[in-house]
Amino acid sequence: MVIGATTTYIWSAWVQKKFHFFMIRSNLAKLRSELHKVTSTAVELVAVSKTKPAEQVLEAYEADQRHFGENYVSELVDKYKRLPQDINWHFIGHLQSNKVAKLLTSCPELYMIETVDSQKLAQKINRTISTVERRTKLKVLVEVLTSAEGTKSGVSQSEVLPLTRFITESCPNIEFDGLMTIADPSKPENSFRILQELKIRLESESIPVRTMSMGMSGDYPIALQYGSTQIRIGSSIFGSR
Repeated sequence: MVIGATTTYIWSAWVQKKFHFFMIRSNLAKLRSELHKVTSTAVELVAVSKTKPAEQVLEAYEADQRHFGENYVSELVDKYKRLPQDINWHFIGHLQSNKVAKLLTSCPELYMIETVDSQKLAQKINRTISTVERRTKLKVLVEVLTSAEGTKSGVSQSEVLPLTRFITESCPNIEFDGLMTIADPSKPENSFRILQELKIRLESESIPVRTMSMGMSGDYPIALQYGSTQIRIGSSIFGSR
């Protein structure tokens, strides 16, 4: 009886693993196909894997996905240690200054932090990363508040230029790469238009903006119309949380 129960459990776990693998592979293929139909320009797809087990991240990796986004420092550190080293990890959650050292020393080849929202945080990242041995500079994005929702993070529109200048002029150990926002779900076009206008403003000040990180599962086609170069997709790849 025990043997039978054990066998059933192992079989069930194997079936579930295969189901997730084919679901993730199918979802990625569908999403990539849709991207090709919507835009002819290259778009970086960041698979948002927060709360998902490392095994599912590996399943997406085996389907040729290389960019992954995590919201929590401890979860990213755990996956960073367990998963292939050629994954490009993006930190996409609100980053507290007291967690910077743990994040950067535990994930020395972290690809990008997308949520820089103050000079204090930029300075802490710049100072900490100088003690970490890396092959390339750490890329950072300035997160911009474009929504009236009180739960969103980011700098105000008026603070974007001063913060980006501070990073480019006073933080030599990190690389300003662009802007990021989480759109107002009721009016995503407004959020994306704001970020597009800020990009134009920064480039008029000779500050290159390479990455425009905007658009998620529910609104990425609209974001692409406003110049998004990077979309962050979770549920459309891994299923609902």
